[in-house]
Amino acid sequence: MTDYFTTTPTPVAPGGTVKVCFDFTAAGVTTPVAVTIDYSPSSVADDNFTLTPQRPCADRTVPSGATTAIAIDDSGVSQDHPIAIS
Repeated sequence: MTDYFTTTPTPVAPGGTVKVCFDFTAAGVTTPVAVTIDYSPSSVADDNFTLTPQRPCADRTVPSGATTAIAIDDSGVSQDHPIAIS
């Protein structure tokens, strides 16, 4: 499976903003993709949003208590993508 996500900056600071993008062209996808950013520790709420071919990127705020994160394509097209936090 291929990773169609990109995230910037790397790493992102807790409390900072991460830009999450999905490469719809390379993935061959024309429909919206539901994304979950799964944060650790478990006490930090996950972030759920949708990306579309017309809006393939989104700026998301990383919770200040987050220590690790992974972007998950809920449709299963892309491999999960780790987000570096430090």
